[in-house]
Amino acid sequence: MKNQLLLYFFLFFIAEIQAQTERKQTTAMRSTSKIKLDGILDEPEWLTVPVAKDFIQTELNTGKPATFPTEVRVLYDDKAVYIGATMFDAHPDSISKELILRDQIGAAKTDWFGVLIDTYHDGNNGYAFIVTPESVQADSRHFAGGENGFTEDFTWNAVWEAQAKITDKGWTVEMAIPYSAIRFSNDKEQKWRINFARSTRRAREKSFWNFVNPVMIGIVPQSGEIDGINGIKAPLRLQATPFASMYVQNNRTKNDNGSITNSWGTNFNAGMDIKYGINDAFTLDMTLIPDFGQVQSDPRVVNLTPFEVRYDENRPFFTEGVELFNKGGYFYSRRIGAVPGFFQDDLYNNHIRTGDTVTNLPSQANLYNATKVSGRLPGGLGIGVLNAIAAPTYATVRDIKGNDRSEQVTPLTNYNVISFDKNLPNNSYFTLINTNVMRSGAAYDANVTGFTTELKNKKNIYSLLLSGAASQKHYTDNTSWGYKYQLEGGKSGGKYQWWVFNDVNSYRYDPNDLGYIQRLNSQIIGVWNAFFQSEPKGIFNKWNIIADVFVQRLNFPNITTGWGVESMGFFQPKKLTGFGTGYNFNFRPASSDDYYEPRTSDYSRYLKIAPNYLFGAFISTDYNRPLAIDVRGNFKQYADTGNHNGYDLTVAPRFRFNDKVFLIWTTSYTRNNHFINYVSGNSDAVGYAGLNADPILMGERDQITVVNAPVLKWSFNHLMGVSFRLRHYWTSIKYNHFFELGQQGNLLATNYTGFKGDKTSLHDTNFNIFNIDASYTWRFAPGSDMIVNWKNSIFNGSNDVTLGYFDNARNLLDNPMNNSLSLKVVYFLDYLKLVKKA
Repeated sequence: MKNQLLLYFFLFFIAEIQAQTERKQTTAMRSTSKIKLDGILDEPEWLTVPVAKDFIQTELNTGKPATFPTEVRVLYDDKAVYIGATMFDAHPDSISKELILRDQIGAAKTDWFGVLIDTYHDGNNGYAFIVTPESVQADSRHFAGGENGFTEDFTWNAVWEAQAKITDKGWTVEMAIPYSAIRFSNDKEQKWRINFARSTRRAREKSFWNFVNPVMIGIVPQSGEIDGINGIKAPLRLQATPFASMYVQNNRTKNDNGSITNSWGTNFNAGMDIKYGINDAFTLDMTLIPDFGQVQSDPRVVNLTPFEVRYDENRPFFTEGVELFNKGGYFYSRRIGAVPGFFQDDLYNNHIRTGDTVTNLPSQANLYNATKVSGRLPGGLGIGVLNAIAAPTYATVRDIKGNDRSEQVTPLTNYNVISFDKNLPNNSYFTLINTNVMRSGAAYDANVTGFTTELKNKKNIYSLLLSGAASQKHYTDNTSWGYKYQLEGGKSGGKYQWWVFNDVNSYRYDPNDLGYIQRLNSQIIGVWNAFFQSEPKGIFNKWNIIADVFVQRLNFPNITTGWGVESMGFFQPKKLTGFGTGYNFNFRPASSDDYYEPRTSDYSRYLKIAPNYLFGAFISTDYNRPLAIDVRGNFKQYADTGNHNGYDLTVAPRFRFNDKVFLIWTTSYTRNNHFINYVSGNSDAVGYAGLNADPILMGERDQITVVNAPVLKWSFNHLMGVSFRLRHYWTSIKYNHFFELGQQGNLLATNYTGFKGDKTSLHDTNFNIFNIDASYTWRFAPGSDMIVNWKNSIFNGSNDVTLGYFDNARNLLDNPMNNSLSLKVVYFLDYLKLVKKA
């Protein structure tokens, strides 16, 4: 039945032929004089250019003409494309113009104008450039793929210029996008897709020149056309950004007698990022002796699950221009330079002697260099190569006599990724990718080869997604390999959408040396349905409901482990245009078997999970007001006992003091009652000697977690500002009972207590994580920045769970504290400008 359903869908997909939506057309004209970039369209040439106008709303009244007229003109010369736009507004004193730093548009209370350019006319890739009334710039890359069919990447940065001006008729903007910032073919006559967008914040209205239907996938495929750009050539793209950074570090420790010990250190780093245009399509990016010391701290947590926590990538080199490497989800850049846990385990198991103490264990390796080559041929084939080399890491070990020695934790390691991405008709694509990790010495090497293809019909209404991969781990005496495949498809556009999916990871498939997946040895099958009401109807401006049914299985042994139903929705009432509410519901009506919690490598044991449900809801008020608030909450209940449950509440007020100062304060409270999780038995505990051979211990715990995370942003102007981030994470974990895991997934009584003979707990946890990230940023020239950064961190853990949240907060300063103050100067050098000055 399942195969018949997939065959029926495939035949229906192939047979579906619909006409392409008519696209708007505009024309660019060559400029013969210099455009002064001041935000005022007073050059005579602007008056001779065809006007792109008659914008159509995407939000709030989808499909209706824009309330606020907009006119756009395009000029070009041998150096750049120039965009001149006039945003008419009868009430210019009401224009929203919150000052923010570059790329931080998000939910800011500001109007903006943007242009999207698809230089290869493929419908899969685009460059977006955005300007606010205060001349704040933002830029991003759009590319096919990702969870929602298209990905918008604001980590991409280009060097371009823009100026805006508020007038008595609204506001105007002039943009200069140099050819060095984009890539295009070497054709004499350029054939580009283009679209223009405008957001009027106080009316919550977003409109596009070429209509963008919100229930269709992607902005790039819904762009218009521009002609008239002829005889341009890609310039020699040779750019360098040398940097120098200085660090002052302080480690502060409070001694038992109350005295304070401070240890100080200094460091100086210098390096360079280089960007070279190999030809009109391909670019080489290289970072030499990179410095990531100013990267924002991770929001770390105490993780009791069997799954690794995934953290975002914040290192600029690995976030900018990596769309070719991210398709299909095979590449997780945080692996580069990381110290895997199994190397740390090897250190403790094989290199630590009785009486040894590890005094320094690095979590990151220094990178010697990292290089990217990426681009797209005129025929639509994208090619990307990424390589990075990480230095060996060494732990410092102190023996019982106080002598220190070094023990290698990770060897010299080479990371390599190569990707081929081919554009296909109807905004479809095919991607082939290989990731490879090679380690010196006896450490194993790893390799993954995978493909992903998404096929769409002419109107981008129906999609079929296929992917597959094979992983290999090469040990000195054997090779372990596994596979995965993914078969999905359905109606991915329109008000009503549906999707069927079957995703399989084999028993030995493991891409985690340079990729990331949580559940190895897994299969999930399901059906997803959604309805999107994007235009006002009834009492709502817009609303949507999504629901799916899924079955979870193990690939080996080939068994079903559980099934469930999920649903979520969002509703925005008409009378409260800035107000939204929604829900999240997850229901597992039958018991399920968790083969991951027992932590057995052969999946021979499982923990029986009772039927349960989770219900959550959220409310979000109008961000245009000086005070807005987001509230989210969830409640989860299990059917085994009345008090086996959990709940959480997050409150995040947003204070906008004026157009320059903005504060978000996020507070969350989570409580889990009588949850069950795996614990590693401790031989010092009373009752340990009476355990069965190779026991699997489970603990019943109560856990409270409180997180406070204020973020303050103060923009002095569109080029300068400060940001302050504080995060205090506290969790208290108290174990009530311990059990041995039975063969049927049940919990059996045990004499294991989890306490020493003096009643000291070996498993209860009271843990604090405290971080401050504060920075001052000044863009003193195009592409050039000066950054002053202060980082503070406190990590403290104990077994004393009698202390509450406020007790822990008061005692924070008594714990060891690390401070780092740094100054980094980055200067952008462009070969063309240097030659011109010479």
